[in-house]
Amino acid sequence: MRYESETDLPDSVRNQLPAPAQAIFRQAYNAAWDDWQEPEDPDIVHSGRDDAAQLAAWAAVRERYERDAADIWQPKPAA
Repeated sequence: MRYESETDLPDSVRNQLPAPAQAIFRQAYNAAWDDWQEPEDPDIVHSGRDDAAQLAAWAAVRERYERDAADIWQPKPAA
């Protein structure tokens, strides 16, 4: 299911990510959710639409955020 706002995100996401990272997560999740298609080959093992969208969302967050020594998500320094 798509997330219409950051308040719709799971508690596990909202409780650990700062608001800007939550927006990144939601946008990436929704994009992956919309783009996902069932594999045509029935022999292909997949974990499903939600899992694929979760992986894409966390990857998007990790591109711009990292955990600090206190395990708090912080923006990555500008390159």
